[in-house]
Amino acid sequence: MLKTILIITCVSFIGETTYHPKNRNYCKIHCKTQTHTACDCTKKGERTEVELDKVVAFRKVVLKEHNRLRNHLASGNESMLQDIKASDMMAVSYDLELEYMGRCYLRSRFKGNHDECRLLPNGREAGQNLASVSEKDYSFDTVKQMINQWYEQILYMEQEWFNSTEFKEGVQVKYFTAMVWSHVNIIGCARLYTADPQKEGFIKTEFVQTLLCNYGITVLKDKWTEVNLPGRPVFRTGLPCSKCPDGYRCNSQYTALCGNIKPVPTDPAYVFSKSGKKTFREATIFLVTFALLYLY
Repeated sequence: MLKTILIITCVSFIGETTYHPKNRNYCKIHCKTQTHTACDCTKKGERTEVELDKVVAFRKVVLKEHNRLRNHLASGNESMLQDIKASDMMAVSYDLELEYMGRCYLRSRFKGNHDECRLLPNGREAGQNLASVSEKDYSFDTVKQMINQWYEQILYMEQEWFNSTEFKEGVQVKYFTAMVWSHVNIIGCARLYTADPQKEGFIKTEFVQTLLCNYGITVLKDKWTEVNLPGRPVFRTGLPCSKCPDGYRCNSQYTALCGNIKPVPTDPAYVFSKSGKKTFREATIFLVTFALLYLY
């Protein structure tokens, strides 16, 4: 009997990950009248999450592209700017909770708009970017192109907007500022394929393939430090890496950025439970409990 208990207990730990959504009760988290985006992840319609078997490679691609572009801008090599450098831009690491939030929203309620409640455990609201293409192309080159679409909004930036995020009405630059917001230090992304966006009720037919990235801030104690917060600078100008937050030094690979980059998580994509069924982790916990009760 003891051997049986040990075997079952070991199995229960196979499903453990560095992040598990069951450890946070999203349905009890609200932004005013809006429930947290990760409360209900029930799949709706004919939506397909893209190549979850390649999720680790996907994480590496989006992380590398973000750090590359942030380093390019912070170093003063951006030709669109007049030798402006960023002195406090963080290197970003990949975050599984931000990925989970993005996947949850895309597979359930997404119709082309942003979700309305992305609170992180530290009480800060995550930023969010969306990109779409009107064809089925799962290549990582397409992922990079979509990320670069956000960066290309730099074309519409005015010099003074870097010091205070007060934008002109109708000018599309918020995706650019979100991805280069200096205090952002974690990101998590997700992809969705929808064969017929019109049938699914999407606001635009080009949302055949969608890329969503969430941006979070865990550095600094200022509770108002959020992405694209009105009145706050996108970054502080000056010599690259000269005004890093306390305790952070220049990154060894991306030398214009602050802080180390954590290893990309190798956890498999979280398996969402279907209606009336438990996740693998929940099921193994149930088996252990049942075995112990049976023995007693």
